[in-house]
Amino acid sequence: MVEKKTKKKEKEAVIKIGGAQELVSEGDTLTIPKIEGKEGSRYTVRDVLLTTSAGKVKIGTPTVSGAQVTVKILKHGKGEKVEIRKFRAKSRYRRKRGHRQPVTKVKVEKIKA
Repeated sequence: MVEKKTKKKEKEAVIKIGGAQELVSEGDTLTIPKIEGKEGSRYTVRDVLLTTSAGKVKIGTPTVSGAQVTVKILKHGKGEKVEIRKFRAKSRYRRKRGHRQPVTKVKVEKIKA
């Protein structure tokens, strides 16, 4: 989930992180499934599928060689609650359970194409 801004971006990249593909640019903030690392430390994503810079597009097969995206870990936390309900008719069987997935909030600092 990327918080998008409306202005034109200089550098953009499509990265694969946490089992999903995200379109990011420098300065974007993402909420992704938990990654290892301390708050305030940097994490390098080498699974870059596509990069754009000054109108030039590089498409990887499957990844762009030499490209990497550096993100800063802002904080670790829990995602929204998912509620699990079970019900069986005519037997007074009802179960309710909740789950919150651990997530990490990161900020994209640098895109190296």
